Parts: sequence; structure tokens; C-alpha cells
Amino acid sequence: MKGLKYFSTLAIIFSIFISWSCTSNSTADNIALTPADSLAVKIQEAIHYDDWVATPWVSWTFGDRRTFLLDKNRNFVEVVWDNNTVLLNIANKDGMAMQDKVEVKEDSLKMSMLEQAWSFYCNDEFWLNAPAKLFADGTERSLVQDQDTTKLKVVYNTGGVTPGDIYVWSFDENYLPTAYEMTVSVIPQPGFRSSWEGWQTLASGALISTEHKMGERTLRISNVQSGNSYKDFDRSADPFEAILNQ
Repeated sequence: MKGLKYFSTLAIIFSIFISWSCTSNSTADNIALTPADSLAVKIQEAIHYDDWVATPWVSWTFGDRRTFLLDKNRNFVEVVWDNNTVLLNIANKDGMAMQDKVEVKEDSLKMSMLEQAWSFYCNDEFWLNAPAKLFADGTERSLVQDQDTTKLKVVYNTGGVTPGDIYVWSFDENYLPTAYEMTVSVIPQPGFRSSWEGWQTLASGALISTEHKMGERTLRISNVQSGNSYKDFDRSADPFEAILNQ
């Protein structure tokens, strides 16, 4: 029963960020910085936030379950899981759904697949680069002292699945994140810890954490790649041609 409870907790954790992550990448421009804000800026500098913003295309695999190809400039994403492929306009959640490479025409199934793809994207893109969202709308930052260690506390006051969720970030001497502790209503254990490690530098210069250890389990983000166009991902044609006019 203990193992089952732990597995269920992790399943919840892997899907708690659906609304938070669909906010835009965040920056501290044009605000009066508090000490906590200044710390958050240093963390974003450590992950090369500006390089992330300037990254036009990125692909990744979430836990060997789903793969993504994201066109950040046009706000399009390709989501692939099982025998399903969805081409999604993130802004309006419209797009094209396919099963076994055959377009889905039936309205209810198509809408269900589009919604599922949007949820997958929102959740999995947060795990890809949560530190890029420290200044997202609805966030409040403060400093936390843990013995002799200073940490960054980020509270999501509005929006999201469960307003009031708290994430307390730890970081190294270079301000690169090492872990965060989650205190959210959907997780039984307050302060549930996930590591942020296995840092990889993309071709664009942005840093991405590819390993998140939670107790005895590890969530891996693999096949992370950045590019300037779809051609950098061995695509011979624009993968989003079919939804350009939707």
C-alpha cells in the first residue's frame, strides 16, 4: 500500500502544472525589484533566460511517454503519444488530430485529442523549464531562510489548478537551481522535493534540467534539442503547414 500511495503521489505531481505552465515566459522588466525579485533574476540569468527567449524551436521527450516539437515564434506545437499526433495552435487550442497518421474528422474525438495535447504540453513544458516562469502572472516571490541557506519561495496566488501552491527553490553558488519543494493541495506530503539536475546546454545557449529525482523515482527529460527552423530537426517540410490558416 505504501508503494501504491507513493506511485499515486508521483502521478499527481507529474500533472499538477497544467495551468501554471501555459503562462508566457516571464521577466522582471519594468518592475521595482525586491530582494527576492533580484534573486529570481540571478536564477534566470544562471539558466540563460535571454537565450531561452530567443530560442525559436525546441524539441524534447517527456519521461519516454510523449514527444514535442515547439515552434515558439508561431506558438505551434506538435505532440506525439502512443499512436496519436496533434498539431496544435497553443493560443486558441485549435489544430489537427491524427491517429495512425490518419486525420481524425469526428468532432468529439478530435476535440478530446486537442484538449489532451494542450494539457500534455502545458504540464510537460513546465517540467522542461520552470525557472523561466518565476515572474509569471499571479506569482509572488519572497526569501526563505533554511538554517544558513537562503531559498526563493514562489507562490501562485491566482489562476492555475490550485491557487496558493508554493514552490521553494534551492540553488548552487552560481544560482543554478538544484531542487524545489512543492507544497500544493493535491499532494499529501507538504514540501515534496524534486531535484533539478542533469543540466544540458542547448545549441541556442539556454540551460535545461533533464533529471528530476523524487525519492526513488526519476523523471527524465530526454532528446532535448534547439534549432532555428524545422530543418534543424530533420524535417523536409514545415510540420505545421496544415494548420497555418486555421
